[in-house]
Amino acid sequence: LASPLGGIITNRSGLTLAQEFGNPGAGIPAHPYPMENTNTVYFGRLDWVATQNHRFVLRANFQDMTDTLQNTSASPNNAESNNIPTRVQSISWVLEANNIWTPELYTESRLQLAREARPMTGNAAPGTPAIAIPTSATNMSFGTKTSTPRESNELTTQFFSATTWAHGDLQVKGGVDFLRVDEDNQFFQNNAGSWRFDTYAGATAWATGTLAAGTPGGITYAGAVSPYNGRIPMKTGTDGFFGQVQYSGLFDKRLTLTAGVRHNKQTFSDNPHPNPNFKGLDQGFGGSTTDPRFAFSFDLDGKGKTVIRGGYGVFTSPTPLLLHSNTMTGNGQIITNYSFALNKTNAANLALFNSGLLSATNLLSGTSL
Repeated sequence: LASPLGGIITNRSGLTLAQEFGNPGAGIPAHPYPMENTNTVYFGRLDWVATQNHRFVLRANFQDMTDTLQNTSASPNNAESNNIPTRVQSISWVLEANNIWTPELYTESRLQLAREARPMTGNAAPGTPAIAIPTSATNMSFGTKTSTPRESNELTTQFFSATTWAHGDLQVKGGVDFLRVDEDNQFFQNNAGSWRFDTYAGATAWATGTLAAGTPGGITYAGAVSPYNGRIPMKTGTDGFFGQVQYSGLFDKRLTLTAGVRHNKQTFSDNPHPNPNFKGLDQGFGGSTTDPRFAFSFDLDGKGKTVIRGGYGVFTSPTPLLLHSNTMTGNGQIITNYSFALNKTNAANLALFNSGLLSATNLLSGTSL
């Protein structure tokens, strides 16, 4: 890394690429950095017994977590500048109510309001592109992580209520589960640019403007632009309705049968910046499902020592917000991605990397790229 690439300042603390990489050939290890996880939680609970049949609980929880150990970029092949210090701050309020209306009828309800913020900014010097160069086994990455800055701010509201009626061997339950999520999401990949060099020789030849047909390895540059800084507001809602019937009075109460059904309907907000060329395909599409469930248990000897259990059910998960976000941001309106690959057999392409817009002469300036 004696070429001009080695002198680029990649780390927010002022370290160069060469200082972060060390010198494996001379036995000098890569620059070490701490990788740790801290998690601070404050919580409280208030119980109120209005009567023996009507009880309420208010719970509050605040969490502050910092993480450079468990996130996806924490790898021996990522320099400190290419790691993402993750911080998650969340606060949640939960109100629960348990009401016994009659000896055979009771209701359990829960209202939850939660706010979570997950900013990820990285350790790279501002504006430094991602740079990947080979080591003995794989590529080591420096500079801005390709997926930063990214951030997710969520406001979640959920109301759940289930009412149960039990009479003798018969039990009937039904309820609702309403969920609303408002999100401000940023996922601006390659916004600072990304360079990938397959060989040391190729990196040196690019840095000195001497790329030729015989230069070993390839070079790829990727970038992105966004008039919205890669941010998008979105909403989703899921309305759930469920019911269940259970009867345990068959075969001298040795056989219990349970049948249930759940219906979910999910909706999404529209894309605030649709691309007309997609003719609506870059919108978030909702949907609904109806999931049946059935189960049984049979006590063979009537003593509870040998029980056969079985069942069948359909369980449908709502569409993750990540898919919703990617559908919208990847439409060429919110974020536009592009890439250029070195073609050593094409004179115009060689000139682009040797002396043109993607050349070191145009992009390298002292200790910055």
